[in-house]
Amino acid sequence: MQTSEKKVNSADDLSIQYLDWDSEQLDIHCGLIDLSGDCAGKDPRILFDELNALLAENEDVKFITIKMDFSLKGILSPVIGLGARLIDTELTFRFSRSQVRNVTPLSSAYRLEFCRKVESKYFESLSGQMIKSRFFQDPHIPYVQAEALWKESIRNHCEGFADELLVCYYDDIPCGLVNISFKDDKKLYLHIVGVLKEYQRRGVSQIMLGKIVEKYSGDFRIYVETQSDNQAAQKAYQKSGFVYDSLKYILHLWC
Repeated sequence: MQTSEKKVNSADDLSIQYLDWDSEQLDIHCGLIDLSGDCAGKDPRILFDELNALLAENEDVKFITIKMDFSLKGILSPVIGLGARLIDTELTFRFSRSQVRNVTPLSSAYRLEFCRKVESKYFESLSGQMIKSRFFQDPHIPYVQAEALWKESIRNHCEGFADELLVCYYDDIPCGLVNISFKDDKKLYLHIVGVLKEYQRRGVSQIMLGKIVEKYSGDFRIYVETQSDNQAAQKAYQKSGFVYDSLKYILHLWC
């Protein structure tokens, strides 16, 4: 979800990022602590002490998402002991050209288009397909509210939040969507790889992924994330040449 650039730093440089959009949607002060990247190389005991200090400094943040690199699994139990709930394990896949398989082409009734915006009304129903995502998995968040969160997020991505979109059309009606986010000049991430229900099982997602790979794999490393129990998504990514890259634990801490 969308985040604010505002950070509150502890003395040890571990930081919490305010999630302004999440705060607005949930009507509660939300934050994110990312224990991956550079944090993954720290001594877990020291990192846990820094986490405790950071939480103490930011008692006004009432709902905190903690992303934890798999290498820090040694502090998973202590973090849960603080009251956090393990809500998901998130798998990241990266494109590998050596794993590309032959894909059956779509009929001429389909076409693909890169763009910055598309009318969100066509894709708001994708919110009901996100049931394996962390908001649906959290018992503190009612189903109706989780669906509303995703619906609003899809609107935002369709209407300008995304760096770029790839839209698939069938007879000029939008039926598939991929949100493209450029991490830096070497990496891009794919989000909301979605196909409307009536167009699923036709190879639409593979064709969309293949188009993105064709355009960007020469200049970027391409990544896509999904939940560990979303086997359908994992199979689609693997068929499109993506291989397992890394794993993160996702925890929710309600304070």
